[in-house]
Amino acid sequence: MPTSKLASPGSGYLRCVSRTDPKPGRWILPLVVVAIVGFTWVFVNALPPAPDATSGAAPTASTEPQDDFATTTTAVVVVNTTTTTTMPAEIAEFVLAADTVAAAADDLLLEANDINTTWESGRNFTLALNSLRDFATRTSDFSESVAATSVPESLASVWDPVRSSAAEMLIAANDMVSGLQAPDTGQIRQAALDGFATAVTDLTQATAAAKAAAGG
Repeated sequence: MPTSKLASPGSGYLRCVSRTDPKPGRWILPLVVVAIVGFTWVFVNALPPAPDATSGAAPTASTEPQDDFATTTTAVVVVNTTTTTTMPAEIAEFVLAADTVAAAADDLLLEANDINTTWESGRNFTLALNSLRDFATRTSDFSESVAATSVPESLASVWDPVRSSAAEMLIAANDMVSGLQAPDTGQIRQAALDGFATAVTDLTQATAAAKAAAGG
């Protein structure tokens, strides 16, 4: 049987293949795989850009001018300003005196209520009498201090109601002492306590009016 040249051991390239690999057809599959990979790479790179996941459209370069309001954030800064006014020294002292007088009157009213409540609950006559007498003495000092308060000439008239109210407080304090010693069942003393409270209310309102007139 004649021998084919392709099968001849001395036939060049195929001779080398036949020496290294008895089955030359096994080289075909790797070549096909390489060709497929190369074709796939060329095909993928030739595709258009993928759509944006959030907008559903492929990003495109826009040549239209951008809206300034869409890209600019404006911060509004509010600056608080405080206007400082300087009050004359004598007016500032007057306003302070008015506040001090009103606070002292409130404290005296609290003490008057405490003394009378203690008397009603304990009926200790000596304790109540001594307490009311001491209270009347301190109310007298208070009334004198209010009357002697230094007041700017322009505000003298608005301080007069404060002096009058302080004087009424003193009258009511003395009446509480007398009421405790009265032969009634406490009506005079209670009326005096109510009068003291009314005088304190009038004084508080008068000091507020005086401060308003002073611009405080």
